[in-house]
Amino acid sequence: MLPPPSGTHLPPEVQVVPTDARAIVYGTTARAVLEHPALRDGLRMLFGPDWAATGPQRRVSLPAHDFFGGSERPRLLRIAGREYVAVPGCIERACGTHRGLLLIAGPTELLARLDDGGLSVHYVHGTGLAPSPEMRALVDAARRALRR
Repeated sequence: MLPPPSGTHLPPEVQVVPTDARAIVYGTTARAVLEHPALRDGLRMLFGPDWAATGPQRRVSLPAHDFFGGSERPRLLRIAGREYVAVPGCIERACGTHRGLLLIAGPTELLARLDDGGLSVHYVHGTGLAPSPEMRALVDAARRALRR
């Protein structure tokens, strides 16, 4: 087996943790999580112009919150030794092509991915956090773990 090419970011190890109260600390549905007072402002900062219904800066076809209309219950993931509340969702009637995933390490550390047809957009918000290949690899690994 050959080592990966230089600059390749290996995905972190992701464990789906048995569901308990920690998974639903922000709500039992995606809608409840998106409206939770502790997350509301951070989510708007996370998604920026993609949160709104219209705008010239938007990178996805619909507002970000629409990607969580057809949602599953929040799950708990352990990624590289840290716990995240994972909120998977999709645009109703388009779940095969338009999906969302929100990862919450805490109210001030949020990661997300929106799949809009063939386009995937990654988001990161939190003190000291910046978009990076490592952050994309973390969110993508979480998405794969939830789809198994």
